[in-house]
This record gives sequence, C-alpha cells and structure tokens, in this order.
Amino acid sequence: MNREYFITLLEYDNWANNKIAKVLVNQEEIPSKCKILFHHIAAATDAWLSRVNNTERCFSNLFEESSPEDIIKMLNELFCKWIDFVKEANDFDKLIKYKNTKGVEFENTLSDILTHLSAHGNYHRGQINQLLRQNGIEPATIDYILYKRQ
Repeated sequence: MNREYFITLLEYDNWANNKIAKVLVNQEEIPSKCKILFHHIAAATDAWLSRVNNTERCFSNLFEESSPEDIIKMLNELFCKWIDFVKEANDFDKLIKYKNTKGVEFENTLSDILTHLSAHGNYHRGQINQLLRQNGIEPATIDYILYKRQ
C-alpha cells in the first residue's frame, strides 16, 4: 500500500463524516446516542493521531455527547493534520509503539493503524445511520463507491 491509497482513505473518511454531519445538523432532534457516536469518531481519530506523532490529545473523553457542529469542525481539522502526517510519512510498515486508553502497550504498523482508522469510522457511521433510520430520519448515503463515483 502506498501514500496515495491512505490519502484516499482519509479523504473518503472526511467526505463520509461531512455527509453524516449534514444529516445531524439539519435535524431538530437527533438521538443522544448519535451525538455520542459522532463525538467518539472524532475522539478516536484524535487519539490515533496523538499516538502516531506523539502529541497531546484534544479530547479527554472518548464517549460524551457533543454538538455535531463542534464535532465536524474538529474532524475537519483532524483530517488536515492526518493528511499532513501521511504526506510526510516515509515508511508505512514502520512499527508504532503506543498505549491504549487502559495503559496497555501495543505496536502496530502505520499502515495497520491507518486502515483501522478508516474501518473504525465506517463502523460507527453505520451505527449512527441505523439509529437515524430507527428514528424516522433518512440516513446519509456514505458508501465508498459513491465517493469514488463523484
């Protein structure tokens, strides 16, 4: 896998986050769990960035209810930071040593972390879409292939 592949994954992730945000922001009432999951996507994106480049995290809590407007602003900022990081990365097979939120040490390749980041966001956006549909709100259409078709 190469730099362009991971940039595409990050761009897709950002596109999908913005599509979800548009649905959330345009609703008078959305389930609290949707706000918590959207916050979690941003908090986890931030946590992984802090792990790979040894910086402080912006979010102290992985799960809390936040406004979609605030979260998408942060996600767009994190997207720019991730793009900058990937553009400067030289070795996607490099092992990254980090501690999880419980303080347990692990190491994974940068490519594994970037792949996880994309899969993690997709998983939680799917949960948000399911909750929206269950509450009578049309979910965002965020399939990767739709992103590639535009």
